[in-house]
Parts: sequence; structure tokens; C-alpha cells
Amino acid sequence: MKLFFNCSLFFFCALLILSSTHLSYAQTTTATTTNTEVATSTAPIIAPAPTPTEKGTVLKKRTQERVRNLAANISNRLDAIIARLENISARLNTRIEKLNQTGTDTSAAAASLDKARTALSAAKEQMKGIDGAVATALGSRDPKTQWQSIRIKFITTRDNIRTAHTELKNTIVNLKSAPPAAPVEQTATSSNESQ
Repeated sequence: MKLFFNCSLFFFCALLILSSTHLSYAQTTTATTTNTEVATSTAPIIAPAPTPTEKGTVLKKRTQERVRNLAANISNRLDAIIARLENISARLNTRIEKLNQTGTDTSAAAASLDKARTALSAAKEQMKGIDGAVATALGSRDPKTQWQSIRIKFITTRDNIRTAHTELKNTIVNLKSAPPAAPVEQTATSSNESQ
């Protein structure tokens, strides 16, 4: 839930920053007929969104820096989450191997772990080159349109991480519910030696 909130907050801030470039303040000028004096007043006027070919749609340096920093923070968090889940996955794999050696049936847990690893590798694949894509989008003539593909990558990564987390929880549940191995029968050699 915290990850979802952070991603949502990031996307809201990024869209707010991108949208703020479309607001402009116009200065209206009116001339009086009696004198040639010009009275000026400034009033905020919300201009229609500029088309991608109009001048001025490129983001300001400060805005680019802010969006780049927000994207880097989200990217770093997602990378850290993926690393933690991979660590947990490796630990669960060693636990499954140990239980297999004792004869415990861990096929359901292994299947869940494989699904989790597949989701984690898909998340890692989505994160490759995302910082470069952010830089390209911010420097483009139409960053808002370019941002949509990056947003989809972040959302897909988040969904893959959630899937991996769910499957890792299922792996743990399956390991706990796995039937224990049958006890090995000991031979009665100790009673024969005492006689």
C-alpha cells in the first residue's frame, strides 16, 4: 500500500508539474479614447493547452530537474524492493532444497516460487533503461505525451512486484502446509549390542 501511495503521489506531482507549464498569465492592455494614456492591468488568464508544435512546450530546467529527481527516487525505491524480494526468493529456494532432501513434498511451494521469480525478472526488465527514457522524455518537445510510456513502465513494474510479493507469500504458506517427511525407521542394533 505504501508503494502504491508513493507511486500515486509521484505521478500526481509529475502531472501537476507538466500541467503547470500550460498556464500562462496574459497582460491585457486597454486604451482610453479621451487621452492617449494606456492603462494596463494583469489578470490571470488560463490559456488553452498549447499544441506540441507551439514554442514554449519544452519544460524549464528547474521543472526538468524536479521531475527527473522524482523519477529517480521512484526508480531507486523499485530497484531496492526488487533486490529485497530477490534475496527472500533465494532464501526460500534454499529452504525448499533442504526440505526436499528430507523427503518433504514442496512442489506447490516451488511452483509459487517460480511464478515469483518470473514476475521479478519481468519487473527488472521493465526497469532497464528507465532513467534514460525519463531524460529523453523531459528533453523532448512534447514531454507530456512522452511521459505516458514511462508511466506505463512504472505501473507495470509495480504490478509485477505485487505479483511477486503475493507469490512469495504463497510459497511460505505452501511450505508451512507441506506434509512432513515420514520418519526414518531405526534398526534395533543398540538392543542387540547390550546383550
